[in-house]
Amino acid sequence: MTTSQTDRADERSIDDSGRALPRARWWRDGFRPLLARLHFFIGVFVGPFILIAAVTGLMYAATPAIEQIVYRDTLTVAPSGSPLPLAQQVSAAQEAQVDGTLIEVRPATRPDDVTRVTFSTESDPADRDLTVFINPYSGEVTNTLPTFGEWLPVRSWFDDLHRTLFLGDIGRLYSELAASWLWVLAASGLSIWIFRRVRKGRRRTLVIPTRRAKGRARLMGWHGALGVWLALGMIFLSATGLTWSQYAGTNVGNLREALDWTTPSAAAALPENTEVPEIPEQELPAALERAAESARDEGLDGIIKIVPAESGEAWTVSQAQRSWPEKQDSISVDPATGKCYPESTSPTGRSPRSSPGGESTRTWACSSVLPTRSCWGHSQSGSSS
Repeated sequence: MTTSQTDRADERSIDDSGRALPRARWWRDGFRPLLARLHFFIGVFVGPFILIAAVTGLMYAATPAIEQIVYRDTLTVAPSGSPLPLAQQVSAAQEAQVDGTLIEVRPATRPDDVTRVTFSTESDPADRDLTVFINPYSGEVTNTLPTFGEWLPVRSWFDDLHRTLFLGDIGRLYSELAASWLWVLAASGLSIWIFRRVRKGRRRTLVIPTRRAKGRARLMGWHGALGVWLALGMIFLSATGLTWSQYAGTNVGNLREALDWTTPSAAAALPENTEVPEIPEQELPAALERAAESARDEGLDGIIKIVPAESGEAWTVSQAQRSWPEKQDSISVDPATGKCYPESTSPTGRSPRSSPGGESTRTWACSSVLPTRSCWGHSQSGSSS
């Protein structure tokens, strides 16, 4: 058999009766109709959910700018002189919020920033806390708001709209449905369009619609060309959306843990023969200030958050810049002395890597490239920011 005959044989498929059919006919008579029906029904039945997810997601993406407008008087102050010590700012927040347990402090970073002191209270929902915003120059309370992590009520509202449509766990199924089928919609449409254009020798119209077309042909040309341009973004949105969904997101989290792709964290357990006395509530402000100073001495610049721990455990100070994953270091601090502890472990219990000389180095998480560092109360080679 010649090379050309072999090539023609390779291009043929077998039908149910055992006859060889050209590949083009197999595609036209078998697989293409299946893809076309799949693409059509996904568009009809899942399309509305995808549209809702897209619109609400676009609204959610604008919430940082909306928050700066809505909460301008809460989040910004006019600089006036030198800021008060952090301990005094925390004391002012405790006086304003006598009911609740202090769980986090975020000192002001820029001259016009406020200090955030967060409390956990029994009166708030399980996933919400209460944050007191303090003017670092006067110690006055600019506002007290329920928060979800660092999110203020406006962002929390848009987040609930995007994730659940305010329908609870049942509502989360809509976003999972949209994310699960979006990539199928994009891939099926892309396959149909590319094969049709290539088969007709119209490769140029893959990405540029034909201007001379009329009626349905013109509409399909724009639909296909726009689909090619948007397909990569749709697949990316589908993949990232699934990681946030209820069921697929849980499976992704389990996979990350199994592969040790989770973000390393500073060790909360203290070294052996180390005791940390219980910090009385009236001494919390001073202990928080010591932890903040230790973090700054170790090179943790920018936005930081201080998280007190239970008695006998080290406190954690972490960088909290969320715009880019470049400043995500964290340290473990003795709240009584301000000393930083030397060991850091990932969520799987593994110790961070060391350089050949035994000096501590950053540990990078494969999934999110977030470094974690623990150290003593002095800078060490290989761990500077």
